[in-house]
Amino acid sequence: MPRKELFWKLGCIYGAMLYIRADSGRLQRLMGNDLSFGDPDEAMSYIIPFLTAGLASKPQASERTWKKRKSEQPLRAAKVPPEITPPKAKRRSASK
Repeated sequence: MPRKELFWKLGCIYGAMLYIRADSGRLQRLMGNDLSFGDPDEAMSYIIPFLTAGLASKPQASERTWKKRKSEQPLRAAKVPPEITPPKAKRRSASK
């Protein structure tokens, strides 16, 4: 595996692991409070296959190919199903 590819894959692995360990509650706000990263055994049953597949994958495109694809077809926002659309945040009024 080329050094650059390993660098990016390890960055993605560390990022995923740190996000789960931080457990900021962001995903619970999006998906529901009945879900949690709190069970280490459950976390391992999901994260190990996910990270293993990521390590085994090949990069999709070089920077040059990405620029070409980007100019050919604009990206469009994905439609989020209503059942996972987060509620609108309430604005706080400024305290005087």
